[in-house]
Amino acid sequence: MANVGTIESIEQIYSFVRTGTVQDGHSRMDTSVSTTTSHGGGYNARATTNTSVSSTEMLRIFVREDDGGKEFEAEFADPDFGVREGHRVTVVYAGDQASRAGYPMGLVNHSTGRSQVFAKRAEWIVKRTHQGLGCGLLAGVPAVAAILHGTSNTDTLGLFVLIAFLAVAGWLFARKRRNDALAQAVVEAVRGRVREAAEEGGARGG
Repeated sequence: MANVGTIESIEQIYSFVRTGTVQDGHSRMDTSVSTTTSHGGGYNARATTNTSVSSTEMLRIFVREDDGGKEFEAEFADPDFGVREGHRVTVVYAGDQASRAGYPMGLVNHSTGRSQVFAKRAEWIVKRTHQGLGCGLLAGVPAVAAILHGTSNTDTLGLFVLIAFLAVAGWLFARKRRNDALAQAVVEAVRGRVREAAEEGGARGG
């Protein structure tokens, strides 16, 4: 698959489906462990370590596409239903128009009548503001203020810093809201394709 790009508006989304018969499938559990350490107050305080463990079920299926097409594979995290050899499925992909490629974001099992949208994957194609850029902009406000310190009185300088900080923070907040809304629009677009595929019943599969 070609490298999938990102989108800045829902008009740039590219979605497509692939339907076929499952040839094989594998399921595994991915486990991640995170550890945090906190230190209490006082001279003889001891450090407290908390460990959390989370597991994700990963399902990988191999599908023979209809009409003598090639076999393809797709992987999904925490599916709500099972898939086995012989089941007819449709995989819904979403990506960007430029690359004409996409990630698997929806799965329909025509044999069991189950379907699912993997909403978290919408984040994969939404162009986000780089975290370093946001931190750099916020950090740059005091730097600029320091440069201007020699040419401005204290009151003017303080007002400049406040206005600049609020402007940057407001811009970052607006970008986050816009990106969140775009991710939700991607989810709705995928949900629509999943619904269409489920209603069609997988063509030959009925």
